[in-house]
This record gives sequence, C-alpha cells and structure tokens, in this order.
Amino acid sequence: MKYLYIFILTAIIAACNQPTTNTASNNTETSTANLEGYELSNYEGRSGLQKAIKKDGENILEQGDVIDGQKAGSWITYNKGRYAKVPQWIVGYKDGKKHGASVKLSDRGEIAETAFYVNGLLEGTRTIFKNRKVEEETEYKNGKRNGTHKSYYNGVRVPKEDGKTETKDGIPKEEGNFVNGKRHGINKWYNDKGEVTIEYEYVNGKKKE
Repeated sequence: MKYLYIFILTAIIAACNQPTTNTASNNTETSTANLEGYELSNYEGRSGLQKAIKKDGENILEQGDVIDGQKAGSWITYNKGRYAKVPQWIVGYKDGKKHGASVKLSDRGEIAETAFYVNGLLEGTRTIFKNRKVEEETEYKNGKRNGTHKSYYNGVRVPKEDGKTETKDGIPKEEGNFVNGKRHGINKWYNDKGEVTIEYEYVNGKKKE
C-alpha cells in the first residue's frame, strides 16, 4: 500500500512537470548538465529528448529526461541501501534549472518537504513535515524568504478536564515575517502551551530596541 501511494504521488508530480522541447531560442543562457555516469536513450520521434538513468549496480540512483543536454521534466532521486526503491526527491526541471513542484520523501515514503521553484529559485510556500505533521511553513519569493514564517509543536501531551491527557498537534512554536530574506515586523516565539514567551519587532533584519 505504501509503494502504491508513492507510485501515485510520483505519477502526479511527473504529469505536472512534463518536459517540452524548445522550438525557439529565448536568449537565456543555460549550462549543459553533467551526465557522466548516466545511461542515455533516445525517445522515438522526439528530437533532442532523451531518458537519463544513473545506477548503482541493479539499483537506480537517479532518473529523468534530458532535452538538448539539459535536465527537463520530473527527475527522481532514490535512497540507497535498504530503502533503495523508495524515492528521496522528485523535482521538476526546465532548461537545466529546478522549475515546478519539488517533493522530498522520508525513508518510509512519507512526505518530508514540499516546495515550488521558478527558474531555479524557490517561489511560494515551502513546507516541512515530520511524521506526517506540518512542522514548518515559509513563504519565498525569488529564492528568498519573503512573507510569513511559521513553525509548530506536534505530539504535545496536554491535560484534559477529566484529568487525563491527549495529544495535540499544530501548536504554534514561532510566527514571524520576512522581507527579502530578512526578518521584518513582529516575530513571536511560543512555549508548547501556546503562550508567547518572546516577542520582538524587526526592521530589515535588525531587532528594534
């Protein structure tokens, strides 16, 4: 069941990051990927489009498509050792740069990180997970933290009215704001009871006195 889920996830991301061959120059300089150690095979009827696979013995380490020597579409990097068949990264590429959806998986095949890239730079929300729970969310623009940043406590045992305890997730740990990669505005830190313990105001990365 776990590997079926991984297969479905991989298929969805691959569909979102489909490679397209260039038919005209866009005057953008790109570097050719280093494909030493990869097995290359041509797609029938697709000029310039190749399948690239890198192996360690019988196990695949990395695979994806190449257009005119540059990574394109979804590339999958696999774990080594006992988890060799489990993908570690599924990343979209365009013109040799990260572009589109990016997903990191744990050894158990659980989502550990999701992000989105535009021309090699982080754009939008980058989310980090641990044990299938959201641990951190950060907004990015042009590769820099820009916007809200939040982190959370998960698995905290809290008392109930009947004297017993229950487990709670998503308790605020940190809330802040960034502009061009620097803290800006009110930033708060909490204890695992959800109480504010530290609060500072920042201006362009400097704490306001």
